[in-house]
Amino acid sequence: MNTTTIGTEFEKKVYQYLEVLLKTEKLPNASSKYSKIFFHKKYTCGRSGRKIETDISIETYNPFVKDQKQWSTLIVIECKCYNSKMNIADYDEFRRKLTDISEYGVKGIIVTTKGFSQTNIELAGKEKIALVVFSDQNFNWLVGRCLNKYPEQLMPILKGEQSVGLNPISYYKGHFFSTPNLLNVLDVALKTRYEYYIPFLSSEELKKKAKEIYQLQPLQTNDVAGEVLAKNFPMIEVRYDNLSQGLLGTIDLRNNIITLSEDIISDTNRVHFTLAHEIGHLVLHRKFLRKEFSSVDDYIDISILSDKNIKRMEYQANVFASYLLLPERKFYYEVALLFKEYSITKGRLYLDHQLCNRRNVSLILQRLSRKFQVSQQAIAIRLKNEKLLIEADNCPKRIEEILL
Repeated sequence: MNTTTIGTEFEKKVYQYLEVLLKTEKLPNASSKYSKIFFHKKYTCGRSGRKIETDISIETYNPFVKDQKQWSTLIVIECKCYNSKMNIADYDEFRRKLTDISEYGVKGIIVTTKGFSQTNIELAGKEKIALVVFSDQNFNWLVGRCLNKYPEQLMPILKGEQSVGLNPISYYKGHFFSTPNLLNVLDVALKTRYEYYIPFLSSEELKKKAKEIYQLQPLQTNDVAGEVLAKNFPMIEVRYDNLSQGLLGTIDLRNNIITLSEDIISDTNRVHFTLAHEIGHLVLHRKFLRKEFSSVDDYIDISILSDKNIKRMEYQANVFASYLLLPERKFYYEVALLFKEYSITKGRLYLDHQLCNRRNVSLILQRLSRKFQVSQQAIAIRLKNEKLLIEADNCPKRIEEILL
């Protein structure tokens, strides 16, 4: 494809992605404002009267204003699919386009695949233009296992020094946002993010769902996650790819692909847990996502869910993964053997200021980690959930510090 065709296809991709966030019916208690999205719409220059074409635009209307045909806020979105970072000339041209359309109520977003120079980032911060780094890969119905990200981890992605992975990142006035949060900040009336509800599942219910997997197909190897996939989900393909920093894995529920980060390929324990985590999304959330997003053709950013729902999904997938990789009877059996070996007579471990107790915790975490081929963090979480590891309130170091 030539550069014009590549650019147009990228614009369509971004448009379809944003359209998901704006379309469908309004909900009770939703904002009285409403927004419309347009592709290649032209606007009249306030000074010269000439027509100015935009890549994508979002018009927000206030129902309390008499002239319902006039937008109250206009978001103009410029899409750049280059092989390198956006240059200053293109940035300046876009800035002039915004002021030519109107000096009031117009806000700008620049979307690119390769990131931005430090100069562009600084100028955009001063001039209140939002910057978005968007993946040039196709992605569908993604659920990702992601570590907590801090600005210092996201800035290299914004600068194009690291891959963005499969979910866009947005930067506006010195802060990073998910795409829906950015649009909210820019006063776009989205379909409410709180419409979708992830049902609560207790630990016992999650344990039961993990047990059901074993009842379907008895497992023969220590590669629990891999064997579960092969026997129960043969349609799922597992790949390794260069995901954005902190993103360990994603699952594409439309194309049945689990993608793991190349950064963990040599860490067997982390691979096992991440794979089990994605299986958790398959078992627990697949039907919900297919039902709620059945009308979505191509793109869905999981962050259209509320933060509470996202955290619930991630928590449920983590707990499910723990029960899947650490089957109850086998786990209790191995714990009992170690408690006997280390003369732990009270039926549980205590992490407090006593050196002997701290030593026992450290050794048992190491032994169980090797036995089940999962991380010590996963073992510690399971022990605490089962009340087999108690942390004293006056303990000088928490379990996380011992693990480090």
